[in-house]
Amino acid sequence: MELKLEVVLSSSIKRKKPWPRFCWLGQEKESVFLLDDKRISEINMVSGRTKKRTPKLHPLLNNVVTMASSQNGMWLCGLLVSGEVFLWNRDKDLLKTAAGVPEIVQIITSFQGNSSRLSLQVSCDGTRVLLVAITGQVFLWECIDVKDLTGLRDGPVKGHWALIKSLEDTILPSSQDKEASQHTIFVKTEVMGDSCLSAFVFTSGKKLVITCLKIKWKEGHMKSGFVGYRIQWATKTYPMSRLTPPCQPVKSRGALVPAFSPDGRLLAIVLNQRKPKATQVLFVSMQNFVSISSGLGGCGSKKMEIPSKYIRSYWVGSVSWSPGGLFFACVLKRGSLLMLARLGGLLTLTSSGCNVDFGPAHFLPLHPLVTYRPPMSTRNGEASLSSSSLSVRDVMRQRYSVTWHPRLLYLIVSDGYMATVMRVLDRPSPALLLKTLLKDTRKDLEKTSRMLDESQSHVKTWLDSVSCLNLDLSLDVFSPTSTCRPKTTGSFISAATNGSTLPQFLLDQQTLGGTKELLENIQAVFEDDSDLDGLPAGSHVEDGGRLEFASMFDTIHALETHADTSFVTGQDYETDSVELERETLLHRKLGKIQSRLLTAWAFGISLGNAVEHRAPLLRHTLHFLVRFAALLHLVPNSVIHTGRMNTSPFTWLSQLIKTLISFLSWDTVHSNGPNCLGLMVEFTKQIICLILNPHPDFKHMSQCLVSSESLSRVMLILQLISDSLDHTYCLQQESDWPSIEKQSASHPPQLSSSDIYHVPQLQDEKEEKSIFVPQAQPAPQRPSSRLLGVWQLVYRVTQQYKEELKRFKGYDGWDEEDQHLSVIMSQIQTALQGIGERLEEGPALLSYPGEHLFLCGLYPESADVWRLQICQESDKSCDRSVFQQTRLCLALLYSLLSQYQLKEAQQLGDHMSQLILYRARQEKDSVTSKTSSLIDSLPCPWLPMDLHNDAAFAVVQTLGRFMASYFTNQPLFVLPAHNVVVLPPLHLPHAPSVERVVSLCQEEVARAVRQQHLSEVWTVDYAQDLLLIGGLLPESVWLAYHLGDWKTAVSLSLAYTSYCTNHFDFTRLRRRELHLPAVLEPESIFQAELESFLGNKTASQDCIDKDADKSLSGSNRDRGAVCRNHMSTQSLYGSSKISVAPKIWPVLPFCCSVVHQLSAPCQTPATQDQEEVFSSIRC
Repeated sequence: MELKLEVVLSSSIKRKKPWPRFCWLGQEKESVFLLDDKRISEINMVSGRTKKRTPKLHPLLNNVVTMASSQNGMWLCGLLVSGEVFLWNRDKDLLKTAAGVPEIVQIITSFQGNSSRLSLQVSCDGTRVLLVAITGQVFLWECIDVKDLTGLRDGPVKGHWALIKSLEDTILPSSQDKEASQHTIFVKTEVMGDSCLSAFVFTSGKKLVITCLKIKWKEGHMKSGFVGYRIQWATKTYPMSRLTPPCQPVKSRGALVPAFSPDGRLLAIVLNQRKPKATQVLFVSMQNFVSISSGLGGCGSKKMEIPSKYIRSYWVGSVSWSPGGLFFACVLKRGSLLMLARLGGLLTLTSSGCNVDFGPAHFLPLHPLVTYRPPMSTRNGEASLSSSSLSVRDVMRQRYSVTWHPRLLYLIVSDGYMATVMRVLDRPSPALLLKTLLKDTRKDLEKTSRMLDESQSHVKTWLDSVSCLNLDLSLDVFSPTSTCRPKTTGSFISAATNGSTLPQFLLDQQTLGGTKELLENIQAVFEDDSDLDGLPAGSHVEDGGRLEFASMFDTIHALETHADTSFVTGQDYETDSVELERETLLHRKLGKIQSRLLTAWAFGISLGNAVEHRAPLLRHTLHFLVRFAALLHLVPNSVIHTGRMNTSPFTWLSQLIKTLISFLSWDTVHSNGPNCLGLMVEFTKQIICLILNPHPDFKHMSQCLVSSESLSRVMLILQLISDSLDHTYCLQQESDWPSIEKQSASHPPQLSSSDIYHVPQLQDEKEEKSIFVPQAQPAPQRPSSRLLGVWQLVYRVTQQYKEELKRFKGYDGWDEEDQHLSVIMSQIQTALQGIGERLEEGPALLSYPGEHLFLCGLYPESADVWRLQICQESDKSCDRSVFQQTRLCLALLYSLLSQYQLKEAQQLGDHMSQLILYRARQEKDSVTSKTSSLIDSLPCPWLPMDLHNDAAFAVVQTLGRFMASYFTNQPLFVLPAHNVVVLPPLHLPHAPSVERVVSLCQEEVARAVRQQHLSEVWTVDYAQDLLLIGGLLPESVWLAYHLGDWKTAVSLSLAYTSYCTNHFDFTRLRRRELHLPAVLEPESIFQAELESFLGNKTASQDCIDKDADKSLSGSNRDRGAVCRNHMSTQSLYGSSKISVAPKIWPVLPFCCSVVHQLSAPCQTPATQDQEEVFSSIRC
């Protein structure tokens, strides 16, 4: 992909000593600052002039050990020799200080004179600071009171320090590891949470060692004196000989350059090598340590042998990630800028503007290296020093750096003396980058296809049948817009850049003019000469020698490095054999295609939903992978069995799939948007069809197409992908955070091996599998069950092959083939049965359109369908019709309640209750009255009059229980409309619970009652009536007693127990909800109320009796009080019967008859227990 860069300005820094770092500070008052360990200076990028003094910081600089800015540029943090830390806010010009601890002073003393071995990083909000020593000592400072930071005055900030101890088995660098490097970043994203990542990178023997520390804070934690974070250490080693290309350990300063991506999900490590062809960037995932290596094209070196004194000039000296993590910029110590795509390779760069026109090229020589060559008399004394030591001694050497803007696609490339500001044109997006990569891959696939098919039409037809290379036309919106190349000008600011759109840091602020401008110019002259007031120890100024300018003609284009793929041969590329050249070219093509496809897949997976139209682009990537797998079947045997490619196409394919699914775990961290599970199912089907599809040569030769060997390969692929899908997408919520109060600052925080989900962070593949237990989830619910269609396809093919094999019975090898096929058949059957598939033909699935519409969120449409189905079912006269009517009515009721449509739900319940009462009246009078007047008066005239009683009772009982739960402040819930039963009883302490419920909000129900004007209907009396009409007398007793109406509760309980005693025994009731618990029996209620009444009255009555009659003995007073209370209670009970009787007794005979009917066994379409049916009951 080509990346166009516009050079906005190129200026010379008006200081004599070089500056190693640039940073943007501030947002409202944003400006660029130059940084060194003990120096800081604001620079005007237009003029190159600097302000030597920053008033707030200048008094501190003599005692500064190191400084660093936050990732967003809001805060500048510095460590002082005293162990204190200062925090400077550029926008508000606030200087805050935090006290140090003795342990930090000891660390500073131990690294005195080598401050580069200490790393300091501050969070974006300034509330946390992490101090890291290269040998593994980690100190964390946290602000206790945020108000101290946000205050408008300078001053101290209250905070506390914590020592982060490593685990015993953690591998950390020693002070002797010169190549050891470290990087820290604070991130706060949805994927990583609120966390801090720190990485130590060094070599041990022949291995590259990466040790990572992750500190993750609980969301919203900010409490004094308690630890609200978790600590996690992880170490991963990589044999350097197995990297591509192979590397060697280099024990030299600057050999390893790490940098975290802005989102914290990737760690990019530059491995500088003594052979530039082996120099590479290793992208390591912070989730599962999956790594991708990207070569740097020899760093622009065309020579095989480079003098030792120039080797370091081909090293990467500084790196920086673009905002969003899409590009990774590097600058060589030779002065060239290069850019890599995220997880990808080198980008082709083009620069224009300010007379800095280069490209298209992989390396832009912006600031050529200038080296000092000492006179002959001094060369002998420095001959024994290494190039690294010589570089340190040269205090005036160029200090190369590259820095991206924290929010804009601007970057600064500098050698310490000059600075070049560039910006990215055309606003590249992840989707555009991915589509460009896929277009290039498609061209390579087409070329390779032409090389292999040799214009054979049947081969081309076969390739088109197993894969497709056409990109969707709808994705053409990502095509880069055509932009005119800006005209160059000799001025410092490019003429193509509109001044009104420039960021604030690029605007020339010298607008005051007059005397003030003159004074500033004079001051700048003095500042230019005040930079060399002292040189570091060990450095010296030479008075002889000469300068040498590096030739940049060999650092424009990258070399074709073929060692970055697995398709590498050991043959000499200069062999005269034409066939061998063709095979070598084929190796290169295949390796390049595989590398690009895996890069595209990893790129799309890692960025998640930040890639627009991610699913279609990844689908095309998988289609191209299928085409690549098909091409492997066409590779000639002479190419297959050559050098390191001495392997079969299936081995290549299985290794490719293993690499592909190793990136799948990156997909699970995106909480929103679709994942790649469906894409992997589609890809699996295509790969299986490719293996089972006849090879074009077999088709011509009429050979047998399927065999036990090909089916065994299919089984291996299916098992591999099934395990990966289960392992990746079976995410189980981790246990809640432990109470923060239990973790004090004196106790170490809890160590964790995973993040919020069991997607192991900072763990390799072997450790991942030890944590995950896929058997914990039923097989039909596992993600691999999505492969059911693929398993069925393989099963059908296997059955067909088994039938064909019977025709060859008696041939050589038939028994062995049949035996292998039987084993494969049993394995497929086991897999299908495990998913829940029935091998024999089963009944056809029923259609439930109402439930389908409800699950799709179409609630009004689903209610209309259910109403229509209820009317249709009432016309049927079969046992199943009763069940269907009940199910449909409950589904309609639950749908209305879940949407808080209480008015329609109440009308449905009122309709059912009136229907039940009407039928009971008809049965009692034994007459048939006209129903036309009744139909007109019912709330829901659309309901059929011949609706079965079971459906009506189910609605009345469910609505009654729901309202009773509402008025008694019980948890409100309904069942999902696609899985309905009557709500469980309320009065039983161990009532059977339902598995899947839809919780409702008490406040929303109350609001709906007011808005729908149901205050006169949605009452306790109405709920009591529904329970009584539904025959739920025990729950009616429970409701009255629970609301404090013990008189009604005693009356209902007495009536119910009396009826059951005279007509049938409780022990014959098979339905538990019809049992009256002991606590709701009349005696129990009366006794509880009597005890409560006596307990409340005794104390006050004692005082009255003592004042009224002091001569009465204590025992007589108590006895008299008890008698009075007992008589009062009896009178209350009698009055309660009198007051309640007019309302309750008329309906009790009907309710008891309903209880009698409900006490019979539940009628199902299949069975009915006639022995449990009671005789008719008279009240």
